[in-house]
Amino acid sequence: MSPKGIVMNYRVFCFIELICLIHLTVNEAIIYAAEMRNSTLNVGDVIPEIEADSIEGLPVSFLPPQGKILLILLWNKESLQTENAMKEKITLFKRFHNHGLNALGILSGVSENEIDELAEKWQTPWVQVLDEAGEEDKLSQQLGVSTFPYNLLIDENGKILALNLQGEAAHEIVANCLGVSLNDAPTPKPPEEKREPFRPMNGYDPGAGASKSTLTDINALLGEPQERTQVEACKQNLRKISHALTDYRRDHDGELPNWLSDLYPDYLQDETILLCPHDPNPTTKYVELKDPKMKCSFLYQFAPVNVGARNYREWKTYQLNDYGDRTPVARYLGFSQPLSLSYGGEIYFSKLTWEDPFNAGINLESDDAKVRTVLRTLASALSKYKKDKGGIPNELIELQPDYIKDLSLFINPVTSEPLKYLFSAADPDARQQKFEQVKKYGEYTPVIRVSGVLKNNRELNLAYNGEIYQSDEEWENLFHDSIDTALTDAGKKAISATGARSFYGIGATLLWDEENHAGFQVTGFTSDSPAEKAGLQAGDLIYAVSGESFGSQASETENFTHALSLLRSDQVSAVTLTVARPREQKPLTFAFPRTLISWTDNYFRGRFPVFHSDQMLPMRGQWTISTGFLQQNDPELRLAISIFEPFIKKGEISFKTRVLEGEEGVRILFGYSSPNHFYSLNLGGWNNSRVEIEKWMGVFHDSPQILVHAGPEFSLEHNRWHEVRLILNETENKVACFVNDQEITSYEAPEAIKGRFGLCTWKTKAEFQGIELSGE
Repeated sequence: MSPKGIVMNYRVFCFIELICLIHLTVNEAIIYAAEMRNSTLNVGDVIPEIEADSIEGLPVSFLPPQGKILLILLWNKESLQTENAMKEKITLFKRFHNHGLNALGILSGVSENEIDELAEKWQTPWVQVLDEAGEEDKLSQQLGVSTFPYNLLIDENGKILALNLQGEAAHEIVANCLGVSLNDAPTPKPPEEKREPFRPMNGYDPGAGASKSTLTDINALLGEPQERTQVEACKQNLRKISHALTDYRRDHDGELPNWLSDLYPDYLQDETILLCPHDPNPTTKYVELKDPKMKCSFLYQFAPVNVGARNYREWKTYQLNDYGDRTPVARYLGFSQPLSLSYGGEIYFSKLTWEDPFNAGINLESDDAKVRTVLRTLASALSKYKKDKGGIPNELIELQPDYIKDLSLFINPVTSEPLKYLFSAADPDARQQKFEQVKKYGEYTPVIRVSGVLKNNRELNLAYNGEIYQSDEEWENLFHDSIDTALTDAGKKAISATGARSFYGIGATLLWDEENHAGFQVTGFTSDSPAEKAGLQAGDLIYAVSGESFGSQASETENFTHALSLLRSDQVSAVTLTVARPREQKPLTFAFPRTLISWTDNYFRGRFPVFHSDQMLPMRGQWTISTGFLQQNDPELRLAISIFEPFIKKGEISFKTRVLEGEEGVRILFGYSSPNHFYSLNLGGWNNSRVEIEKWMGVFHDSPQILVHAGPEFSLEHNRWHEVRLILNETENKVACFVNDQEITSYEAPEAIKGRFGLCTWKTKAEFQGIELSGE
């Protein structure tokens, strides 16, 4: 380039410098000036007035809000293949978005499906516009852009601040335009391409009559395997929101609230229900839909706000008459795919453009919508009944009149036949079989099923947990052997990476070999057990860990502590168990990655619902868990212990419990910092006669323990569900226990109490459900 050209380009650079008050090198200025020639607009010009809709059909503004700047990104099909350019712009956006940078994507020559794939591949955080107008009306032409990729940075008045930002210079320009120091805006981790996008597939149809291919049953219902624990915690809150919305609509002539926060406190008494424990505040470009009155993780789709020139509530009301009750009421964008709660009460994963699997033209008067209306109302009533009574009724009629006043809600609105209640006590054997299914398949076991209103012989199910979903006639096939084991190969790899932690992190329950004093005998396995998958069998005797044999220690407790220290040692990347098996001539060895057994002792904050075996550590006893339903099955064992992962210094544990067999109540462990240091609150000790708190120095019945608090007389009624809470405050060294909302006892310790919570039984067979921990 001639010196004259350099001078000319340097003058252009100086103009940029005046706008953004920055200092760049001459070479950077030459690059910018050369690329500026790809647009007929120049720095300092004002862009023309432009009208366009996003791919979701919402009007978009080409002017940022006051005090912010907007980066307009233009792509065509070929330029989208440039991965570095996409990574660079996403990194730039994430770095400065909270400081006032907005972004808008314009895509030319790209189909809607390709836009969906792009959104899934990169999780693009900005609004996208499809540039599909005629050649003269194209948005790129109106902006004077002829080559791609290209971008313009504009202020609130539409004035162009810079053209085609690239590299490190882009960060400096944006920072200076926003008046932000680069040190105050740390560079985020570059985005990673999502290599395995959410797969469209046959099966799950979140609405009747859809003729297009839809999402896979299990993934659309439960989420991707590696996310299912977090998804279930989020869905638990969405189910409660659905029930609250049902009650609100009943009391307000069918109208929805203006915001989800309007449900509090009359319909939702716990404001944390409006938060998803996975990420209470996920990043979103749909800021207009965020609740203005309370913290809320969910984007409310019927908010009375204008997005562009369109009123969102009016638009969604219109969609109810076009897509029926499949229309989302609330959406959560914190997982790999959006999670939607529909107007009809179903909860499903979909693409961002949720309409894709459905054909328009179905309204709220369709047969399936009528049935879902009835099922939603019954779900809300059953939820209240379960909370008050500790279980589900023997017959549906028991909901009337306290929970259901309209008897027509027990009738199929399409066939006028009574709904079939699958847990009816009229057939005790069938009712017991259904409870066994709850243990095996989890709380997605149907309570009511309705056929004949969906295509392809699909059936609508009202689940034990209050969720509405669809399945084939053999609903069990949807969950395979159990929800806990319905994992793809990718999901199994995720377990190896993140840790399926149960006893010693290998998923086996063991007892000390009292006769030979040689090791621990495998007595069973927790659900989805890595130990069982690896080939361990009940009856195996584990007599060495990482080459060190048992038997040399003085007692069972010391052997256990020694084994635990070996298994959790930071000095090894994998743990090897040496096993003697009956009828095998040689010892067997099994290796487990140490990632399976590492628990952090960092303090936990937030909510932690317990659903799966990877969240607990069964130390003694025959413990089984399936989607939140935990049971200790050995009524003769003197001390059965299971602890949970979160390390808490201020918080609580809450659950429902029912004693099925034995003479005692149940116990709550707290302040568990090691196998040799924890507390136990005995609810119904000494033949179910009183409350006590003991400090233990070991996890076996012969371990030393000290009575630190003798509480009042108390009896835990057997074969009845009880709601239990234990509140821990490390600051005051105090715990308080409540049963059925009544304080039973409290205790102030002479030392700081912090550690893990757990559950325990003493010669008792007991069940637990709804287990949830929280930490502050």
